[in-house]
Amino acid sequence: MTINSFYAIIHKMKNKAKVIKEKKYLTPLYITIGVIFLLILFEVIAHIISTPVFPPLEKIIPAIGKLFTLKRFYLSFIATLVKLLVTALISSILGLILGLISASYERFKNILKPLMSFLKSFPTVCLVLVLVALTKITEIVVLVFIILPIVYEAVTNSALEIGKRYNDDLLVDNIKTSSKILNVLLPLTLPSFFVSILQSLGLGLKALIMAEVLVGTTSRYGLGNMLNNAYINSNFTRMFALAFVSLIIVLGLDVLLTFIKGRIEKKIS
Repeated sequence: MTINSFYAIIHKMKNKAKVIKEKKYLTPLYITIGVIFLLILFEVIAHIISTPVFPPLEKIIPAIGKLFTLKRFYLSFIATLVKLLVTALISSILGLILGLISASYERFKNILKPLMSFLKSFPTVCLVLVLVALTKITEIVVLVFIILPIVYEAVTNSALEIGKRYNDDLLVDNIKTSSKILNVLLPLTLPSFFVSILQSLGLGLKALIMAEVLVGTTSRYGLGNMLNNAYINSNFTRMFALAFVSLIIVLGLDVLLTFIKGRIEKKIS
């Protein structure tokens, strides 16, 4: 390689790094432009339709400010968050246990396969409508149906991959299955387990709010319950204000979880 070729490669690498850096700083700008465009589009549609059912931003923004003065809003937000975190914790632990057992016992995996396929495939809206008639904890059951298969599949796939990688060593050492699960599979699948929890939380929050809206119990606390209550009382300005706040919360959670997920995946690699 000549000196000129070497300098050409260095120059090319510097230009590439510069482009990547510029893209990194320009991405938030493009996202901001996209958000502004959506808000303008929303405002235009609101003025064209000109109906109380679809209020303009000039009415929604003050209504958002008013929400933060209501005690019920904070209690509803906390109630939704607690339901999400507690159910996610229980579902994730159950998914971890079932995933580790399935990776170790082929028969058990085949027995659970139809159930997990059903949980992943069954339409969430239909599930809510069916559960409303059967139980008073519809939102919790819906969350379990969403989070459990995600965690289970991630843990099972990770444990199977680890089992293949260390299978010869485990056979030579004649390690029992229970010891293999506790001492080998469990610690090595934890990174994938935590990533799957992060993936399921954002989806779970959206499903939880939707379930609260469809259940429509005004006596309970929850962001979805407040949305339903506003709709029943024809308070469409508050309904849109709650919808905007819920959207911001969901997007904020997605950004936070994506950041944490990226850090975990970087440590794994």
